[in-house]
Amino acid sequence: MKLLLAFLWLFFLISAFNSANNLFYLVFALFTAFFAAPAVIARRAGIGLSVKLTPPAAVFAGSAESVAVEITNACGAEKFMLEFAPADEELYSFSRARLPYLSPAGVRTVPLDFHFKKRGLAIVRPLSVKSNIPLLLKEKYITVGAERHMIVFPEVAAVRFAAPGSAGNSAAKKRVFNSDYGELSKFKDYGAGDSPSKINWRHYSVTKTLIVPQNENQVRVENSVLLLLAEDHASGSPSYELAVSAAASIIKSLHDRRLSFKLISVSDKVKVIDSRSAPIEKILTHLALLDQNRTISGARLARAAKNAVNSASVYAVSSQRFEGLNFLHRFLGDRLRKIIIASGDAAEGAAKAGGKLVEITSLKNLSETAL
Repeated sequence: MKLLLAFLWLFFLISAFNSANNLFYLVFALFTAFFAAPAVIARRAGIGLSVKLTPPAAVFAGSAESVAVEITNACGAEKFMLEFAPADEELYSFSRARLPYLSPAGVRTVPLDFHFKKRGLAIVRPLSVKSNIPLLLKEKYITVGAERHMIVFPEVAAVRFAAPGSAGNSAAKKRVFNSDYGELSKFKDYGAGDSPSKINWRHYSVTKTLIVPQNENQVRVENSVLLLLAEDHASGSPSYELAVSAAASIIKSLHDRRLSFKLISVSDKVKVIDSRSAPIEKILTHLALLDQNRTISGARLARAAKNAVNSASVYAVSSQRFEGLNFLHRFLGDRLRKIIIASGDAAEGAAKAGGKLVEITSLKNLSETAL
């Protein structure tokens, strides 16, 4: 169509010169005006435009989020048929959006449907805008706005627990040492995580049992989520990303049920975050920015497990199988509800379960598994 119009414009120009006919000159002038006016309007499309993005409070990978884009026209001229070019970046993409009219000093809000592909720090580039006016021979996008940094949380799925209340008991307290002697009511059995310096050795010399002072006001956390990122799978690999997403799914489900929990991540270091002192956004941000892996030694695994020993329920998520998982069985005992092995490299299929251990190939498998 544009080539046809250009050919007609050239035809009337040559005809006007050859025939010296005023009618041809008039038609040529009209064609020139039709071409020139859209070009002038389009060239001024980006002048005076400012763009402000307002992302949702929580953005999760693998989901489509509507991001409000506030467009302000600080110019005295009207804007017509504005069109925002689609983007396809590494971490996000969004579809084309159009704004038919924007008055001088006007403010309009346009929703852009973003699709966030991966977790992590997403840098939203400045938007490209053009005026898509008919009869415009040459289209040109103009960059407006500034970069915007956003934290994209890991992809999550719905998680179901084996039975109501099996994910923890808010009234759970540390077990009290049972004795007929009143002076022993403030003591409890010595266990993992207790300091040897607090053992009552006088009591041991008589009964051959170890007890330590009981802190009656110390309420134990209801759940612990142990995330193990071993050396065989680096950040970005399917198994690594599936393990992080599985841990995030469990954490979000616990938070939605108003249950307290600890996140214990083991990658380049052991990191413990307690939901009683940290908001859910901080915990999910930690998972969003994880990018390390390392050999998980026995000492590192024992240190991580000790942080979970006082929890009523422990859920372990690992990016691979390794020998240390047997240690978790022995150390945590009945507190250990499930060990989830993320096998993102395997062909997608049904989850493979055996006792407390379940192997998943996708988040769909996790949703189908009762924890």
